[in-house]
Amino acid sequence: IAKWDGSTWSGLGTGVNNHVVTMTVYNGDLIAGGVFTQAGGNPASRIAKWNGTSWSPLSSGVTNGSSISALQVWGTKLYATGNFIIIGGVVTQRLATWNGSSWASPGIFLSNTIYCMDTYQGDLIFGGDIGGLQTTTVPLSATFFDYIIRWNGSAAMRLGNGLNSSVNAILDYGSDLVAGGSFDQIGDIQANGVARWDGANWQALLSGSQIAGFVYDMIEFGGNLYVGGNFSSVGASPNLARWNGSAWSAIPGGSPGRFVNTLSTFCSDLIAAGSFTAAGSVPLSRIGKWDGTMWSPLGTGMNAPVSDTIIYND
Repeated sequence: IAKWDGSTWSGLGTGVNNHVVTMTVYNGDLIAGGVFTQAGGNPASRIAKWNGTSWSPLSSGVTNGSSISALQVWGTKLYATGNFIIIGGVVTQRLATWNGSSWASPGIFLSNTIYCMDTYQGDLIFGGDIGGLQTTTVPLSATFFDYIIRWNGSAAMRLGNGLNSSVNAILDYGSDLVAGGSFDQIGDIQANGVARWDGANWQALLSGSQIAGFVYDMIEFGGNLYVGGNFSSVGASPNLARWNGSAWSAIPGGSPGRFVNTLSTFCSDLIAAGSFTAAGSVPLSRIGKWDGTMWSPLGTGMNAPVSDTIIYND
């Protein structure tokens, strides 16, 4: 884990001892989740917080499970999901809430992993590898969902008939909820990798069938929707493309040559990071910034793929 101040890279203390998968900001602290077991040289099982000066664990962290896969702040609580059964000594089954001092189960138990979370119309949306599996608030009764769940704090609801494969990214975009992932169908409609929910129905984005591969992340930038991932084409732009509400277009200056895992914004630029080493003709070591016209490196970049980026104390 590292930080970029606009001109140089530096560490966050001594960092963590293994892969960081996801980050968010909660109560002024940077929260990191992943597969690590130490942060700042101290025990921190899969999740830890950075207060700008030092690392500390969130209680005892994960004690039965291997990873944290997604983090989201909703209301006064931090939601964490991943491949775990017990966190902070509490049986939660892949989904838990942190109130600043202790972990708890929100009352929904998952049979498989959530990869992403976001809010939409006041509710929390979960996306992941949860098709054909169960989630329940009563241990002996179950409702089946198709890779995406709407949660209002007390009940889980379906979004239409859902999707037919994993959801890796969700985004509140305008009046729609946009989902990205590895699916290629919504009901009987073809929608390869990306689809939108208008509050009542799922719809394909025009020419969405051009995506040949997977979507990993999405962001709104300059009023447009940007989609990053591992795909061979969408509007003649591999791995990163933009949607203006009616059509796809390629990225001026060229697209990253390999996977885009995460998208964010910083100082009026779009930040893309992943496993690529160039975008167009510009060398970029796993991370780069795009100003709407051209790509630039962020220092010397990274020596391994980047999983997530976030703005903290900017």
